[in-house]
Amino acid sequence: MFLYGDSGNGKSSLVNAGLLPRALELGFSPVRVRVQPRAGEELVIEQIAATDAGNELLPCVLASDSDGEGARIVLSIDEFEQRVRAAAELHQPLIVFDQFEEILTLFDDAAEPRRALVEMVVGLLREPLAVKFLFAFREDYLGRVKQLLAAQPQLVDQALRLGPPAAQSLETIIRGPFERFPGHYERQLDGPLIRRLGAALAERFGSGEVSLSEVQTVCLRLWQAPDPDALLAAKGVQGLLEDELGEALDAFTPDLRAAAIALLSEMVTAAGTRNVVSAEDLRQRVREDNADIPVALLDEALDRLERDSKLVRRERRRDLYLYEITSEFLVPWISHRREELRLVQERRRERRRLRIVASIAVAVAVAAAIVAAVVLGQRAEAQRQASNATSLALAASSIEPLQTRPEVSLALAFEAYRERARPEASGAVVRALLAARRSGLRGVLAADAGPVSAVAFSPDSKTIASAGEDGTVRLWNATTRKPIGRLTGHRGFVSDVAFSPDNKTIASAGEDGTVRLWNATTRKPIGRLTGHRGFVSD
Repeated sequence: MFLYGDSGNGKSSLVNAGLLPRALELGFSPVRVRVQPRAGEELVIEQIAATDAGNELLPCVLASDSDGEGARIVLSIDEFEQRVRAAAELHQPLIVFDQFEEILTLFDDAAEPRRALVEMVVGLLREPLAVKFLFAFREDYLGRVKQLLAAQPQLVDQALRLGPPAAQSLETIIRGPFERFPGHYERQLDGPLIRRLGAALAERFGSGEVSLSEVQTVCLRLWQAPDPDALLAAKGVQGLLEDELGEALDAFTPDLRAAAIALLSEMVTAAGTRNVVSAEDLRQRVREDNADIPVALLDEALDRLERDSKLVRRERRRDLYLYEITSEFLVPWISHRREELRLVQERRRERRRLRIVASIAVAVAVAAAIVAAVVLGQRAEAQRQASNATSLALAASSIEPLQTRPEVSLALAFEAYRERARPEASGAVVRALLAARRSGLRGVLAADAGPVSAVAFSPDSKTIASAGEDGTVRLWNATTRKPIGRLTGHRGFVSDVAFSPDNKTIASAGEDGTVRLWNATTRKPIGRLTGHRGFVSD
């Protein structure tokens, strides 16, 4: 029998929750099988869980004592055929070829293993054995699967197409488990909640196809919540789905999470649609904007996204592995994270650019000193020339950020004047001061701590708090502009900071997904708010 339908339409759920239990009642012995392109190991028997917890397995009629323990049995084509024939003499095997399209996607058209696999299956089908076969696959491979099994044309009439459910059936789908198995679940979703959820999901899908994977994710999160009504009201359907994504990535280390977000960003187009990309193209695109992410880390992140988080689907076509996100609901979250990543990259590029400018200035100064020493042969003259060159380079560097970053321009100009009081340095200071005055700049707080992401004044105007990418909050005397304290504890950069109206508490938000509270007087931590899935901002 053929069972086919689009990805996400519930083929696996129908097999696991419907067909396999019914087959057991009828006396069949189900066996789940996958194929793989390995010589002598072409078939993998995945033993079937007997309980929801998965800690018990159904007896497998194709297993032997030589297989050892484990949920997977790997066989060659000949070994598989022999075991099926032997099992058919004592049992009624039901062979479920899950994801049968892999016989097309994992093997080349002219590959000998694929031809041998098809001949073996057709040979078993033609004989009057007490064996049933179920071939489950994606609908877009229907035509090519028919060609493979053209020797058994009757299969075309023994097919079931599983289409997406209608939006009107959503409430029935949600209520189904509770009505069919009364008393099986410790708690249930009540009627009013199911109606609100059904309406919210129907509005989400509109006239388009219902995504059962999204319905399943939302229902499971609500069923597990202590107060599902409040959770649905607070998060909505999209929020619940994004929480699922955030939790999946929270299991990654910070470096691996950054690599995963960069990869996911390349699987969404600028127009906000899913993008199918090869593994090599993914690596190349990410490395163009994130050269500091090692290729090995990208490969690990890609493997974890596909294997553990199930956020990404991988498909082999000929000699390429293609990747795409598993659901459209990921697109808004990925787009938001991509924008955050872009801002971080811009800040990094700006830091690199300033370092390059400073390096050039130093190189010019050193080169001028060497040239002066060689030409004049006098150390004092060489030092003077080097100082002049450094002053000129710093003064010149202060021009570019004059309009956009007057504080940077002012710092460079003062440094040029300190190095050598040349007319060019004096002019740079005057220009920077005028630009700073026009911009409203009244002072510069410097701490050699990297970029600052947010600043807040205390309600009494006596203290300034600055949040930085170094993971700290720094406190300053607003009058003297001197540092008076430093709050540490965030993992990753601090994105925002604020004072309470009574001037007693400081709140800071960070990349680590937490909001931290501090006593403004003692500067000690007094609380930590968790629950966000990733970056927290204002």
